[in-house]
Amino acid sequence: MFDANEYLSPSQAARALKVSEAAVRLWVKRGVLSAVRTAIGHLIPRQEVERLAEERRKRQQQGK
Repeated sequence: MFDANEYLSPSQAARALKVSEAAVRLWVKRGVLSAVRTAIGHLIPRQEVERLAEERRKRQQQGK
């Protein structure tokens, strides 16, 4: 069953990741983020956004 709370729009994902919506759309296109294509556009699983946020956080810590 589809649970809308488990998916984010590209704009919601962008806010959560603190990046532009264009960056999120590019990541979906390049396969960095998986997404479900719907009649109204892409929806990104919340777990994917959380995974990428954690990866970005770890990379930032390593760079310091």
